[in-house]
Amino acid sequence: MAAVRLKDIAAYLNTSVVTVSNALSGKKGVSDSLRNKIVMTAEELGYDTARYHERKQEEKIRLGVLLSENFLNSTCSFSWMLYQQVLCAAAKRKISVLLKFLNRDVQEKEELSAEWSSSIDGLLVIGRIEPRGVESFLHVHKVPTVLLGFQESGVLRDSVTVNDYIGAYRAVKYLLERGHEKIGFVGALEADNLVRERYYGFRRGMEEYRKEIRREWVLDIREHTAGIRFPERLPTAFVCGSLWGAALLYETLGERGCKVPEDVSLIVCDDTDVRSPEGDFFSGQVTFCRADRQRMAETAVTLLLRRIENPDSVCQTIYIDSEIQEGNSVKTER
Repeated sequence: MAAVRLKDIAAYLNTSVVTVSNALSGKKGVSDSLRNKIVMTAEELGYDTARYHERKQEEKIRLGVLLSENFLNSTCSFSWMLYQQVLCAAAKRKISVLLKFLNRDVQEKEELSAEWSSSIDGLLVIGRIEPRGVESFLHVHKVPTVLLGFQESGVLRDSVTVNDYIGAYRAVKYLLERGHEKIGFVGALEADNLVRERYYGFRRGMEEYRKEIRREWVLDIREHTAGIRFPERLPTAFVCGSLWGAALLYETLGERGCKVPEDVSLIVCDDTDVRSPEGDFFSGQVTFCRADRQRMAETAVTLLLRRIENPDSVCQTIYIDSEIQEGNSVKTER
C-alpha cells in the first residue's frame, strides 16, 4: 500500500495541501477546530506525523519569492533589483528565502508545486503576473501573500508599490523649478494603467501651478507605434510615462533634428530598466524618478511577517514615494 501523502489528506477533507501542512506543523492561520480535524484524519489514514512533532518551535521562517521570467531581461531590471533587496531584508531577520521563477505556462495552468508552496510560511510576488492576473492563480495557493512592485485592482492581497501619481507630480514641479512653462506628456495612456496613473499626477502638477495642458502636447502612443507625430510647435520639456515611451520620443526627436536637452528636455517617471543600454541617451544620462527599492523590500518583508502572524487582518496597499535622480536630459531655461 502506498504511503499516505499530504495531498491525500487534503483531498479527503476537501482543503488545500498548504492548510494541511500548516495544521500539522502548528503554524498560525488554521482554526483550532480544523487543525484538530486534520490531525485526527492524518492519524486515522496512517500518515506519519512524527516529523512534525519533532520540529522545534523556534524553527526559522521561510519566505517564498515568485519572480516572473517576463521581467528577467537583464540583471538591471527593476524586479531583479527588488529581489536583491528582499534577500538583504530577509538576511537581517535571519529568514531564509526560496526563489521560484514563474513562466507563462505555469501561470496559465495555475500550477505551483504543492511541495514547494507547503514548505514556505509566506509568499512575495515580485513583478506583475501575466497574462491572467493574480487572483485566480493565488486562489489555488492559500499562502499569506504580499505583492511587491505592483498591485491588482480587485485582488484582496497586501501590496507594496511605487507612488507613481506623486512621482509624476514631482517631475512636473522639477521642470517648473528649472524654468519650463510649456510641458507635454508622452505615454501609452489607453494601454498602460501605470502610465495613466502618472498622467494623472502630471495633470495635478500642471493644474496646481496653473499651467496650460495643451492637448496637442499630450502624445498618446501605442506599443507598435513607429515614431511619434509631433505638433507644429513643441513644448520645451516632456514628462515621459515610461522608459519605452521616452526612448521612442528620443529617437523621433533625433529624426526631426532636435537634440536632448538642448532643444527639448525629458524626464522619465520610470526606472524599470533605466541603466540598460538604449543608445547614448539612456546610458545613465537620463533624469528619472527613482524608486527606493530598499525601503520597498523592507516594507514588504515586514508586511508579510505581520500577515503570517495575523492572517485575518484587513489587506492594505502601501505606496513608497520616489525621488528625482538627476541626469543630463533636462536643461534650465533662461
